[in-house]
This record gives sequence, structure tokens and C-alpha cells, in this order.
Amino acid sequence: MDAPAINQQAIDNLFTPGSVAVIGASGVPGKWGYLAAEQALRDKSRRDVFLVNRTGGEIQGEDAYRRYSDIEAVPDLAVISVPRFAFEETIDEVLARGTRSIVGITAGFGEEGREGRAVEERVVTKVREAGAAMLGPNCMGVYDGHGGVRCMPWAELTPGPVGFLSQSGGLIMDISKRLAEVELGFSRVASVGNQAHVQIPDVMGNLAADGGTRLVAIYIEDLAQADRLFESISGMVSGGKEIILMTPHSTPGSVRAARAHTGSTVTSMQATREKAAQAGAWYVSSPREMVTVAQALLAPNRTAGKRVAVISDTGGPGVLCSGLAEKQGLEVPEFGAALQGRLRGLLSPRAVVDNPVDLVDNITVEPMVDTLEVVLEAEEIDAVLMNIHVFVHESAELEVRTGKRIGRLAARSGKPVVVTSHSMDSPGVLAALRCGIPVYRDTGDAASGLALQCGCRSVG
Repeated sequence: MDAPAINQQAIDNLFTPGSVAVIGASGVPGKWGYLAAEQALRDKSRRDVFLVNRTGGEIQGEDAYRRYSDIEAVPDLAVISVPRFAFEETIDEVLARGTRSIVGITAGFGEEGREGRAVEERVVTKVREAGAAMLGPNCMGVYDGHGGVRCMPWAELTPGPVGFLSQSGGLIMDISKRLAEVELGFSRVASVGNQAHVQIPDVMGNLAADGGTRLVAIYIEDLAQADRLFESISGMVSGGKEIILMTPHSTPGSVRAARAHTGSTVTSMQATREKAAQAGAWYVSSPREMVTVAQALLAPNRTAGKRVAVISDTGGPGVLCSGLAEKQGLEVPEFGAALQGRLRGLLSPRAVVDNPVDLVDNITVEPMVDTLEVVLEAEEIDAVLMNIHVFVHESAELEVRTGKRIGRLAARSGKPVVVTSHSMDSPGVLAALRCGIPVYRDTGDAASGLALQCGCRSVG
């Protein structure tokens, strides 16, 4: 039997509380309680922040309360970072005071055996009977990139359009860095840990209603309530959200690791992939693939055409890009005589212009963008894959101008354009990314992303 539905207001207050209390707040740098308090205090101009520590005193320049019951107001959200032996007592205090939204950072429960599981079960019963919502325990926290709560110790997250629900805190940091490299970030993040009470499907309604969340990524180890999860995914897809699901491979090693990590039982990857496809989600098996798919799904241009022009500033990558694109189901057709003639009049006599285009002698990136403009105007081409080995310009200003020009040309044509480059942090690449152009370090990822934009990869 499914557990009763959790109060939606209690779920919403996990992200947008009017006030926050950090229990177990610390003045010792490096401790979870220090980091949780430090992040909460950054936003005290937006909401009341209360710090609770058994010894009281001053913590990070703020007076601390000795007991939760001493707080003059009822906090909307309680973040608990205390030793396991004090966790259940702390839950009792929080519920007695009237707080109904809880983040349990403390670990050492269902993932550590019978004794921890017994405490976890008692706590969940109390939380459920009080009509509250508890995220965790054994979780990393919660984050709202729209100006809501920031409580994700050890992680400095960047705002953006991606919602992320994860059983792993470490993967939140990994995905965050990968997204930041391509000028993307998080709208809302929930680290659900053991999913003892609040489970991923419980939070999905919040992200579905959030206008700033364009795509939701999910990492889950425990699919004990798979039907509810995939029903929620299907509903979000019907509502216009893109969903990416990642689970671990089901191997003896991953089964043992998941049991120790979150007390979870890993489900067959093939079965999960099939259910994801039926629900309309994209299924991936690695953080790198997750970000590759996210970039493509968030890109502004889509097409049903598969005819791709490959433009490269060096020969070898052009060969690789062509082969990888065709392996993904795209076509790299030879250009017609008229298009080849236009390119011959534009480029060096040594340039190869029949597709892929190899510029051979160029020493700046501008001729590549001139080529892009001509190719995008051709009716015989539906999309473009560019290999810009290195943005070479005499100034960062010219690089930025060129990156923006790539974005304008793609927007004007309405055709997908992706770039692969080794200089991911160059001003030109960053400018292109900010215009919505997907840029990938790896040529295989670029081909995969473009294939998705061209609609030739089936969901799942």
C-alpha cells in the first residue's frame, strides 16, 4: 500500500520557506553544521534565520538558541545536522514546536543496518502522524535558485533551468560542475538521501509547477515505488517538462554499494530504461551523458531533418565528426555544385568544400563563421556540426563578437547548430553558450546532442 500523500505546503516550504532554523549549527569551519548555517545566513535579508546549538553562545556572528522551543516564532523549515543519537529527540522538539518541513542531513540510519533502520522507522511514523514532510535523512540538503533557500553544504550551486532530484549528494556536485562549464545551472535541487519519508515523486509536483524549471533530471537507486515514479514522470512530460532519468547499472558491486549508500535495492537497468521510454523520459547511465542530453533538450532549435553539414578547422576532427554523426543516424551528404561554388569563392584554394568542410589554412575563427552563414542558407542542409579546435583572435572582444554571431545565425535560420571545441572556457565559446548554442568538448557528445535535436534518437 502506498503511503498517504504528503502535505504540499510542507513540500513547497522545503524550497521557499519564510524562515529557516539550522539545528546543530556550528562555528567550526568544515563541519556540516557550520556550512549549513553559513549558507542560510547569506539569505537572512530575505528570511529569518535561527541557529540552534546545545551550548548556545554566538555562532558566525549570530546569537544561537540552546533549545528549539526557545525560538520566538515557529520556523517554516528545520535543517537538522546533529549526531545520530540526538536525531530522534530533535525531531520530537521540531514537531512539538509546529514546524512541518524538515531536512535531515544526519546519516547513520537505514543504510547502516537494523538499529539505524529502527530509528528511521520511528522517526518517519512521528513525522507522518504530525502531517509534516522530512527530506532525508542521510541527505545533503535543498536548494532553490530563484531566491529561495540555499542549504546544500559542500556545494556552491549556480542558478539555471535544470531541476535535480537525487539520492546522491556527490552527484549533485558533479552535475553542477558539468552544467556550469556549459553555462547552465539549477532551478531547484533536492537531495533525498534514504527517501525515508519524502520520496522523489513527492517533490516532482513542486518542480512541475515551477516556471523556472524547464528540465528535470533524476538520479535514483531505489525503485521500490517505480509505478508512482513513472506515473509522475508521465504527468510531467504531458505538462511540457523534459525529464532525464539516471540509475546505476545493476551489478553485484552496485547492489552492495547502493545498500550501503542509501539502503536501496538496485533495479534492472533494462527494465528501467523500458519504463522510462514508456513514460516519455530520456534515460542515461552517466553524469556526462546526462549533461549532454540536457544541453540538447534545452537548445532552442529542433528539426525533423537529418542532413548535417560538418565544418572543421582541422582535418582529423572533421573526419571523426562525420563518422560519429552518421553513426547516430544523421546524414552527411555531399554538397551540391552551387553550394560548393559559393564556398570556393569564400575560402582558401586548399580548403575542402564538399562536406565535411575543412578550412585547412585559416588562422582565425571568422572564416568558419562565414562558412556557417553560407551553409545555413542552403536548403539542402538541416543542421550544422562545427569543430572549432581553438578560438583564435587578437582580442577577447572579437572572440565574444564571433560567439554571439554564431548564436544570431542559428537563431535566424532556426536550424540546430552545435559546436565541439577544446577551449571550453574561451570568451568565444562562453559567448556562444550564452546564446543557447550547445558546445561540447567531446566530438561524440556533440554528435549525440545534435542527433537528439534532429529527432533521430528514440526516447529511452
